[in-house]
Amino acid sequence: MTLQGITWGHIRAVDPLVASASAYGAMAQGCRIEWRIRDLQDFEHQSLAEIVQQVDMVVFDHPHCGIVAQQDLFVPLDELAVLGAGRNAEFIGASLSSYRYRDKQWGAPIDGATNHAVYRADVLARLGQPLPQSWQQALDLGAAARRRGVCLGMAAKGHHGLLAVAALCANLGHPWRESASGEVLDIHRPALGQAVDWLVKLMDFCPPQAIEWNSIDLHNHMSLRDDVVYCPCVYGFAVYGERGIYANPLSFAGFAGVQAPFHAGSVLGGAAIAVSRHSQYRPQALRYLDWLMRDATQREIIAGFHGQPGRVEAWRDPYLNDKYNGFFSSVRPSMETAWMRPRYAGYQAFESRAGALLESHLRGSVGREYALDGLLALAQEPAARAG
Repeated sequence: MTLQGITWGHIRAVDPLVASASAYGAMAQGCRIEWRIRDLQDFEHQSLAEIVQQVDMVVFDHPHCGIVAQQDLFVPLDELAVLGAGRNAEFIGASLSSYRYRDKQWGAPIDGATNHAVYRADVLARLGQPLPQSWQQALDLGAAARRRGVCLGMAAKGHHGLLAVAALCANLGHPWRESASGEVLDIHRPALGQAVDWLVKLMDFCPPQAIEWNSIDLHNHMSLRDDVVYCPCVYGFAVYGERGIYANPLSFAGFAGVQAPFHAGSVLGGAAIAVSRHSQYRPQALRYLDWLMRDATQREIIAGFHGQPGRVEAWRDPYLNDKYNGFFSSVRPSMETAWMRPRYAGYQAFESRAGALLESHLRGSVGREYALDGLLALAQEPAARAG
């Protein structure tokens, strides 16, 4: 018997699951697990309805929960005691509760993430500048760095830039909210305008190619080259701090917001594994997920093979923190105060369309008021949520 799963294409996502398949297969005789890969763009926006017909398990993120519940795509995981509502504190931040939607648990958290700051400690030291704690201090660093031919960084492509704006809105005290009816997304216009303006200011200190970057692109560039010193808000990858993996190790810090507490307001990310409604091997898949959710498995297998565990114990482990250049201790305050995105059916359609509109503004193709009006209109447009 072979369980088929699909995850997204990065060492952080692939290697831990491949290692887990090998370890579990050695224990559970007769159960083989194969993990396939899709790229980050597909992970974020590909139709799950297509994928679930091809595999037994799917790695997904929590904003898809609404469409999952609406279309009955996954098997609820409520029978797994380790994922019970009373176990939220055993997972970092809202990593477990973000996958509970309409009283059902749709995912088993395999990865904990939020957007936060990332930097090159050696380049920062060469510049003789302090590590920014706020967005304004990031701009101050950008001005000082520019005089030395060094830039700030941002992953601004599509919804990556949009989620930086969302984080700033949350930090300003106005997180985007799903209405009680679940039919509209309420966005505070003054906060949205401020957030967009802060992002535009930062982009002035970034290299032109930042508008083309997703989070992986930014990390790769910062690791390979010495011309980007700091980014205040990006979905980080602990593995870039691990010794011997990338050309230059990266360092990490909390999200640098506009107002204190500056680390608060980041946008919850991460990923979980779901079991397809079409799977013929549900009992076997559930047993595998139960094993994956154990503390020892997440510390030894997930974190042991370049991953970012969902369980909180790994985030408190001094050995793992050192292994990943302080990633867990640096990012944990932002993880614990992260804002959870709306999860109604069709939210991902809004995020995709709104990200494209914001990108047009950052490129100078549309003006500020046009962009703000358009973002608010998309948030209120039923067609944008029909997905």
